[in-house]
Amino acid sequence: MTFLIKMLEQTWMMWLCGVCGDVLTITGIVFAVLNKSAAGFTPIVWILLGMVFYMYFVISLLARIVANSGGTK
Repeated sequence: MTFLIKMLEQTWMMWLCGVCGDVLTITGIVFAVLNKSAAGFTPIVWILLGMVFYMYFVISLLARIVANSGGTK
């Protein structure tokens, strides 16, 4: 198994991606309500960054499924 798949199948990676996605999405929602931007990012950029982390979360789940099913050796 490659290093990347081993890293993605770890439980801490799922937690990290989920928490970062939540934080970025909530930040985007709060800035949208306040009609502000931070660090030059508009609220939609914060939300899209959160979606990227949610995609990594799904990829991490798929890596766990592949590793547990014996798909890679």
